Amino acid sequence: ITDVNQIWSDGTSRVLVSNDNQNRVLVYNHLPTSASTATPDLVLGQTTWTGTAANSGASTPNAQGLYQAGGACFNGSTLYLRDNVNNRILGYAAWPTQMGQAADFVMGQPDFASSAPNNGGISKSTFNFGIDGGNGIECSRGMLVVADTGNNRVLIWNKAPTQSGVPADVVVGQSNGTANAQAGAGGLAAGGFKFPAGAALLSNGSARTALVVTDMQ
Repeated sequence: ITDVNQIWSDGTSRVLVSNDNQNRVLVYNHLPTSASTATPDLVLGQTTWTGTAANSGASTPNAQGLYQAGGACFNGSTLYLRDNVNNRILGYAAWPTQMGQAADFVMGQPDFASSAPNNGGISKSTFNFGIDGGNGIECSRGMLVVADTGNNRVLIWNKAPTQSGVPADVVVGQSNGTANAQAGAGGLAAGGFKFPAGAALLSNGSARTALVVTDMQ
């Protein structure tokens, strides 16, 4: 494994390892605790153990392949994979059970064959990730949080989507859902971003949730 962007685990029996430049996500149905248990159970983004090609070797994006696996997480019912160069998130309606399993829905694109950044125009439903476009994806607390790196913003879904085309509820780093300028929300000091790479939700005490953003530049 080289170039791991994110490791997600439920801490007991499931692990996801985003293997960026090998265009795949390693899936463990167990918690590896030694070298003898370090072998994953299956792979997403590729149909074989040795495959590393973008889009699982196809000439265009599809429901199985990845082009720079930027992150992965599972919220107990839905699995999300960040697919950077294809400017999308692949969604799975349950924990995967097959090698190279196809996604059930896609976010950020109108279909599984599309990959253009801000496809159809920048909105609360589009992404601009791009090559080396940030890493990680957050789906705890029933929410979904994505650092939309090239658009200099963070998108928040208050209820994690389970189907294609659902727009974000909240935009952080920009004053509206169609803006993407660097430091767009009144400047860096006032909450604007310049290439945010990742975002996470943390407990802020008193039943409150804090948002932490890694702002690369």
